[in-house]
Amino acid sequence: MKDNNRVVVVEDDPFARDQLLNLFNRDWRTEVVGEFDSFSKKAFEDYLSNPNNKIDTVILDTEVPWNPTWPIEAFKIINSLVQPPKIIFLCTVPIVRFWNDILINYNFYGGYLVKQEILYSIASAVALTAHGYIVSTESVQNLRAPFYSKSNMIVVDGTQSIYGFTKREQEILRLGILFNHSHRDIENELFISRDWISEILGSIYEKLNIKEIVSGEVPLNTVFNDEAVISRAQKILELYQDKSSGKSLRKTPWLSTLAFHILTMPEIRNI
Repeated sequence: MKDNNRVVVVEDDPFARDQLLNLFNRDWRTEVVGEFDSFSKKAFEDYLSNPNNKIDTVILDTEVPWNPTWPIEAFKIINSLVQPPKIIFLCTVPIVRFWNDILINYNFYGGYLVKQEILYSIASAVALTAHGYIVSTESVQNLRAPFYSKSNMIVVDGTQSIYGFTKREQEILRLGILFNHSHRDIENELFISRDWISEILGSIYEKLNIKEIVSGEVPLNTVFNDEAVISRAQKILELYQDKSSGKSLRKTPWLSTLAFHILTMPEIRNI
């Protein structure tokens, strides 16, 4: 599977855009090379048409109340390119016309995802499209035309990984693992001590069976479903098994990397 997928994010909501940027930058398989909103049509068009800008995937929010034609305009810009990048549409409520009438006839269509159903697994969804899949979430798939099907279409579910954690653990895993904030930043945001943060992180790692994974008790191919992630995790395990490295398991950022991939690995269902 391709690493370093170059992504352009098009999202008007600053909070949603920042969350997408954080998740893409946290995942070594993706690299954000541009960010735009619906007010930047000319800049967006100029950036995409510049042959020096290498783009693999465009993430486009479809819901712009003050400019409802913007998603179609952006789609036409991408469609006009000689070699268009993959396009993944995001929404809070899927719209039938995108699924049935506009997108499915184009080779560069990468997917259509409901934000609340993909959650923190967006980078993994991009990685799947780089491998040739078309991704959708359950609500979108329920809208598809009954006669339309392709063997490379899959349904991804990013809601499963955060189940089983307490509210406080979810806060810590979101800030400390998913968005890679420092203990100091978490301390300032949640008003809890660094010792407590470390204790909660330890509880999270225990629930994720990180110790068993690092020790080799749990095979990596039973934990991860991405060959690139398995290869990356294997290198981490080799580092820990090299006692001459002198690295501490609790203090290294690689522990958080393993946890990140477990938490952001979506459930996948073939159609």
